[in-house]
Amino acid sequence: MARTTAKQRAVVALAIALGFYALSDILLWQRIFEANKLWTFDTDYQTGHVDVLHHWLDAKPIPDVLPWLDRSRLIFIRSAGGDVTNLELLASTAFWIGVWMGTLVLLPRIRSIRWRDRLGG
Repeated sequence: MARTTAKQRAVVALAIALGFYALSDILLWQRIFEANKLWTFDTDYQTGHVDVLHHWLDAKPIPDVLPWLDRSRLIFIRSAGGDVTNLELLASTAFWIGVWMGTLVLLPRIRSIRWRDRLGG
């Protein structure tokens, strides 16, 4: 019984600590981001996944048109002209998550193959 209570307290303490860390980190980086006008570089790194996550966490539908993503260089799946639509945003997000997950799966395998080859086996 005491062991379970200690585990529960540790989990609660960890959750609270991570919550405060995340909050302070977000607030700090938001101030740095705005003070140095780093938002001007948005088009260089926005893939759309943050917008999908934002709307999902707010339990709101993704707007039909997302004009703030028009200049994003990393949203490849889109029509020739016009604003980025919600379907194009979801397709881009799926593409980039696939790339990231593929990298996470393949890199360890490539490393293990190279390591095995170095050992001569």
